[in-house]
Amino acid sequence: MAVVTHSIQLETRGEADIQDITEAVASAVRKSDLSDGVATIFCPSSTSA
Repeated sequence: MAVVTHSIQLETRGEADIQDITEAVASAVRKSDLSDGVATIFCPSSTSA
């Protein structure tokens, strides 16, 4: 089983900042060259949703 890791760094603008990471995740999946599997998103922050 292949494992691919990709990091995305974001800058927030304040307490209620919401960012759409859909395209960044889709791009990372495309670049992985994998045809099936699971994409796991991990955000190491106590304030992320």
